[in-house]
Amino acid sequence: MIRTFFLKPLNVAIVLVLILILCGSCSVKQDRKRGPHVEGGASGIEFMNLFDLNKDGKISHDEWEEVKPSTQYRGKRWPLYDKNSDWAITINEVPLKEGESEPAPPKEKKFKVTSKQIVFIAKYDKDKDLKISKKEYKGLNFSQFDKNGDGFIEPHEAPRD
Repeated sequence: MIRTFFLKPLNVAIVLVLILILCGSCSVKQDRKRGPHVEGGASGIEFMNLFDLNKDGKISHDEWEEVKPSTQYRGKRWPLYDKNSDWAITINEVPLKEGESEPAPPKEKKFKVTSKQIVFIAKYDKDKDLKISKKEYKGLNFSQFDKNGDGFIEPHEAPRD
Protein backbone atom coordinates (compact mmCIF):
# COMPACT_ATOMS: atom_id res chain seq x y z
CA MET A 1 0.00 0.00 0.00
CA ILE A 2 2.74 2.50 0.95
CA ARG A 3 4.80 1.54 -2.13
CA THR A 4 1.91 2.19 -4.50
CA PHE A 5 1.24 5.56 -2.84
CA PHE A 6 4.78 6.80 -3.58
CA LEU A 7 4.81 5.48 -7.13
CA LYS A 8 2.05 7.77 -8.33
CA PRO A 9 3.50 11.06 -9.71
CA LEU A 10 0.83 13.24 -8.10
CA ASN A 11 1.48 11.72 -4.69
CA VAL A 12 5.25 12.19 -5.10
CA ALA A 13 4.65 15.85 -5.94
CA ILE A 14 2.45 16.32 -2.87
CA VAL A 15 5.07 14.75 -0.60
CA LEU A 16 7.83 16.93 -2.12
CA VAL A 17 5.77 20.09 -1.62
CA LEU A 18 5.11 19.17 2.01
CA ILE A 19 8.83 18.54 2.58
CA LEU A 20 9.73 21.88 1.01
CA ILE A 21 7.16 23.69 3.13
CA LEU A 22 8.38 22.06 6.32
CA CYS A 23 12.07 22.64 5.54
CA GLY A 24 11.48 26.20 4.40
CA SER A 25 9.67 27.18 7.57
CA CYS A 26 12.48 25.85 9.76
CA SER A 27 15.52 27.29 8.00
CA VAL A 28 15.09 31.06 8.37
CA LYS A 29 13.26 32.96 11.06
CA GLN A 30 11.08 35.58 9.42
CA ASP A 31 7.63 36.97 9.83
CA ARG A 32 5.10 36.82 7.04
CA LYS A 33 5.42 40.48 6.05
CA ARG A 34 9.17 41.00 6.00
CA GLY A 35 12.25 39.37 4.62
CA PRO A 36 14.66 37.73 7.05
CA HIS A 37 17.13 39.86 8.95
CA VAL A 38 20.74 38.82 8.40
CA GLU A 39 23.01 38.75 11.45
CA GLY A 40 25.15 41.87 11.36
CA GLY A 41 23.15 43.30 8.47
CA ALA A 42 21.33 46.60 8.33
CA SER A 43 17.66 46.71 9.28
CA GLY A 44 14.76 49.14 9.35
CA ILE A 45 15.62 52.72 8.42
CA GLU A 46 19.33 51.84 8.22
CA PHE A 47 18.46 49.21 5.56
CA MET A 48 16.49 51.80 3.56
CA ASN A 49 19.28 54.38 3.79
CA LEU A 50 21.85 51.83 2.63
CA PHE A 51 19.96 50.42 -0.36
CA ASP A 52 17.79 53.37 -1.50
CA LEU A 53 20.45 55.07 -3.61
CA ASN A 54 18.19 57.69 -5.23
CA LYS A 55 16.36 58.38 -1.93
CA ASP A 56 12.88 58.03 -3.44
CA GLY A 57 11.58 56.03 -0.47
CA LYS A 58 11.74 52.64 -2.17
CA ILE A 59 14.46 50.22 -3.18
CA SER A 60 14.35 49.19 -6.83
CA HIS A 61 15.67 45.87 -8.06
CA ASP A 62 18.61 47.69 -9.69
CA GLU A 63 19.49 49.42 -6.40
CA TRP A 64 19.25 46.06 -4.62
CA GLU A 65 21.60 44.38 -7.09
CA GLU A 66 24.08 47.28 -7.00
CA VAL A 67 24.41 47.47 -3.19
CA LYS A 68 23.78 43.84 -2.16
CA PRO A 69 27.26 42.42 -3.03
CA SER A 70 28.97 44.74 -0.55
CA THR A 71 26.65 43.81 2.36
CA GLN A 72 25.75 40.83 4.52
CA TYR A 73 22.69 40.42 2.25
CA ARG A 74 24.81 39.29 -0.74
CA GLY A 75 23.42 35.74 -0.67
CA LYS A 76 19.77 36.80 -0.37
CA ARG A 77 17.30 36.88 -3.21
CA TRP A 78 15.02 39.77 -4.18
CA PRO A 79 11.67 37.95 -3.66
CA LEU A 80 12.41 37.42 0.04
CA TYR A 81 11.98 41.16 0.59
CA ASP A 82 9.59 42.37 -2.13
CA LYS A 83 6.53 40.91 -0.42
CA ASN A 84 3.85 42.46 -2.66
CA SER A 85 5.78 41.82 -5.91
CA ASP A 86 5.63 45.45 -7.02
CA TRP A 87 9.36 45.50 -7.90
CA ALA A 88 10.13 47.84 -5.02
CA ILE A 89 11.06 47.25 -1.39
CA THR A 90 9.37 49.84 0.81
CA ILE A 91 9.82 50.68 4.47
CA ASN A 92 7.00 48.23 5.28
CA GLU A 93 8.98 45.36 3.73
CA VAL A 94 12.50 45.93 5.11
CA PRO A 95 13.85 43.39 7.59
CA LEU A 96 13.85 44.14 11.30
CA LYS A 97 16.15 42.85 14.00
CA GLU A 98 14.68 40.79 16.82
CA GLY A 99 12.83 43.17 19.13
CA GLU A 100 13.08 46.12 16.73
CA SER A 101 9.79 47.94 16.30
CA GLU A 102 8.06 48.95 13.11
CA PRO A 103 9.02 52.38 11.79
CA ALA A 104 6.27 54.90 12.17
CA PRO A 105 4.27 55.30 8.97
CA PRO A 106 4.66 58.67 7.29
CA LYS A 107 1.98 61.09 8.38
CA GLU A 108 -0.44 61.96 5.66
CA LYS A 109 -1.13 65.62 5.29
CA LYS A 110 -4.77 66.41 4.84
CA PHE A 111 -5.55 69.52 2.91
CA LYS A 112 -8.82 71.36 2.70
CA VAL A 113 -9.43 72.38 -0.87
CA THR A 114 -11.84 75.21 -1.61
CA SER A 115 -14.14 75.48 -4.58
CA LYS A 116 -12.01 78.38 -5.90
CA GLN A 117 -8.96 76.12 -5.89
CA ILE A 118 -10.87 73.46 -7.82
CA VAL A 119 -12.00 76.05 -10.38
CA PHE A 120 -8.38 77.24 -10.75
CA ILE A 121 -7.15 73.68 -11.39
CA ALA A 122 -9.98 72.96 -13.85
CA LYS A 123 -9.21 76.15 -15.77
CA TYR A 124 -5.55 75.29 -16.49
CA ASP A 125 -5.43 71.48 -16.25
CA LYS A 126 -5.41 70.56 -19.96
CA ASP A 127 -4.58 66.85 -19.55
CA LYS A 128 -7.12 66.37 -16.72
CA ASP A 129 -4.65 64.78 -14.28
CA LEU A 130 -5.86 67.05 -11.44
CA LYS A 131 -2.62 69.03 -11.31
CA ILE A 132 -1.14 71.81 -13.41
CA SER A 133 2.31 71.52 -14.98
CA LYS A 134 4.53 74.43 -16.03
CA LYS A 135 3.58 73.65 -19.61
CA GLU A 136 -0.12 74.02 -18.80
CA TYR A 137 0.26 77.20 -16.75
CA LYS A 138 1.80 80.09 -18.62
CA GLY A 139 1.70 82.51 -15.67
CA LEU A 140 4.88 84.12 -14.39
CA ASN A 141 4.24 83.13 -10.78
CA PHE A 142 4.22 79.31 -11.21
CA SER A 143 6.91 78.77 -8.56
CA GLN A 144 4.91 80.88 -6.10
CA PHE A 145 2.09 78.33 -6.28
CA ASP A 146 4.25 75.19 -6.54
CA LYS A 147 5.00 75.18 -2.81
CA ASN A 148 6.56 71.71 -2.63
CA GLY A 149 8.70 72.25 -5.75
CA ASP A 150 7.57 69.08 -7.52
CA GLY A 151 6.87 70.87 -10.82
CA PHE A 152 3.09 70.84 -10.43
CA ILE A 153 0.43 73.02 -8.89
CA GLU A 154 -1.85 70.65 -7.02
CA PRO A 155 -5.32 71.58 -5.75
CA HIS A 156 -4.12 72.37 -2.22
CA GLU A 157 -1.41 74.67 -3.66
CA ALA A 158 -3.75 76.64 -5.93
CA PRO A 159 -4.65 80.17 -4.85
CA ARG A 160 -7.52 80.25 -2.38
CA ASP A 161 -8.97 83.56 -3.49
